[in-house]
Amino acid sequence: MMFQNSYRFKVPPVQSNFPNNELLAYFKMEETGQIAYSSIGSIEGTFIDPISPTIGKINSGFYFAGGGNKRMSLTNLGSYFSGKTGATFNTWIKLENHIPTVEKYTGIADFNTLTDSTLNLYPYTDGDIYLGFFAQTRKTIGQGIISDRTQWHMITITSDFGSNVWKFYQNAQLVHTSTVGTITYKNFIIAEQGVYTFNGSMDEMSFHTRALTGTEIVAVYNMGEGMTY
Repeated sequence: MMFQNSYRFKVPPVQSNFPNNELLAYFKMEETGQIAYSSIGSIEGTFIDPISPTIGKINSGFYFAGGGNKRMSLTNLGSYFSGKTGATFNTWIKLENHIPTVEKYTGIADFNTLTDSTLNLYPYTDGDIYLGFFAQTRKTIGQGIISDRTQWHMITITSDFGSNVWKFYQNAQLVHTSTVGTITYKNFIIAEQGVYTFNGSMDEMSFHTRALTGTEIVAVYNMGEGMTY
């Protein structure tokens, strides 16, 4: 669906050395308007209020001020994972505050049918990270390994449905391992989960319909350190 006052942005192709096998969507987050286009496939992210790019990790990125209608909706994205072997979510991210001082600025995204007691929070006001992307239950990650979350860093979540292994990485380093369980999807929303919203920037967001390996995640991280288009 095209929104009034939006236009199609010519999206550069994904780097040839990026892991393309079962790559579902790759958002460079460089558009202006109400639609974010993927460099692969036909999946689009939509905004109620127009989004404007800011300085990103690589070229431009999206800044989410927390609250309002700056969320990025990916309608029916969950249906693409049915019958697949796993899932991976990856993005570069930086926060306005290393530890949010206001509870409503602790949300990062809404991926599963989680209740209010199992929200995805990066991080909460206690400094701990709580995530349930591509899993039945939310995981308590702890503080993680990033000493300053106001600087660009990469987060990765992999979910291997067959082996029932869920993993969370920061800057390509494995931080937490848990189980997947049974997943129920609904519409995916970036930068919001209910009244909990994201206050910071994101760039180079991708989804795979399989679990990337640790070696592949390191390669993606290294590309982000010096990658040009």
